[in-house]
Amino acid sequence: MELPSFQQEIRTPSYFDSLRDRKKIEKRSSYFLLIGSDRENKNVLNAVLGYINFFKGSDVLTPDLVIVGQFSSPYIKKLKDLFYNAGINKAEILGFATALEYTNLMMGAQGVVFLSLYEGFGIPVLEAIAESKPVLVSKGTICQEIAGPMGIAVDRRKLEEIVDGYEQLAGFLCYDHLATLSHLDKYIDTEAGARILEEFLLQKSTKALLV
Repeated sequence: MELPSFQQEIRTPSYFDSLRDRKKIEKRSSYFLLIGSDRENKNVLNAVLGYINFFKGSDVLTPDLVIVGQFSSPYIKKLKDLFYNAGINKAEILGFATALEYTNLMMGAQGVVFLSLYEGFGIPVLEAIAESKPVLVSKGTICQEIAGPMGIAVDRRKLEEIVDGYEQLAGFLCYDHLATLSHLDKYIDTEAGARILEEFLLQKSTKALLV
């Protein structure tokens, strides 16, 4: 199974790299973590437009948006232009993230956004629920099944539903912890699910030891 492009390059972090990454996370205010790439099926553009409309229509302080993944320079410029034209300075496009950076970002996020049109497995969704993070996913995809009680499923092509999904993500305060653990067990008991979860939790343990 092919892992997401932003995790394919594994770098061994030094102690000081880990401290630097942790300080970056600690300085950030509340944020959503949007995971994707410039491939059309990742649906990042609609996810960003949904956030912009959510931000502009909210009467309260909204979480920032942090975007990770593999993006071309022209695509990054397109995203930056969207935020600039909307007058929004609460978005950060990081692009590629090391394994440690990705783990830190996942742990610090208020919620995760993964509105892919289709996926073979939906690895970021599994990683999100392993961290007890609510995740905004596309209705009718494997990601909705994987997200289980931690998922907020929307029609990924309907902007108004995506906006509503962000509102639900911002207000996600409680969930059935036992139901989530039971749901995770389904994937832990499979070879692919166990391997994916083990790799992610190993990165988390490595980070904890270094800091």
